[in-house]
Amino acid sequence: MDRRSLLAGGVAGTATLLAGSASSQVRPGVVVHTLLKALPGQKDRLGQFIALNWLVMDRAAIDAGLFTHAVLHAADAGEADFDFIVEVGYVDPGGYEAIADQFETIRRAHVTRPVDGLLLRDLGVIVGERRFTPQAWA
Repeated sequence: MDRRSLLAGGVAGTATLLAGSASSQVRPGVVVHTLLKALPGQKDRLGQFIALNWLVMDRAAIDAGLFTHAVLHAADAGEADFDFIVEVGYVDPGGYEAIADQFETIRRAHVTRPVDGLLLRDLGVIVGERRFTPQAWA
């Protein structure tokens, strides 16, 4: 078998796997964007803090079936209002309010990991939140 045949087989196998997983994927009932702004000189540390703490708890919420996904997005250079967006897909269309008690259990179990001895209050602030109701998927 030549390399092109192997590659074609691999691509077809991957496409089949992705198609199968996409059709069985749990869809979010609501998606929430939390916008964060770093304090001066703290952008890199704020991103690290979010990854080490928020996303670790969010992974536990995904594993518990509360979230569909959680993503840390960095804003493009030049965006003045915020530096990061944390996107969370909630299974329940009620969002955080619907799973607050369950998430608090996750939060209590998490040990906060400072970045260079600094906590969220030392690194940045939450400047907004936006909620979206998914309408359709490709």
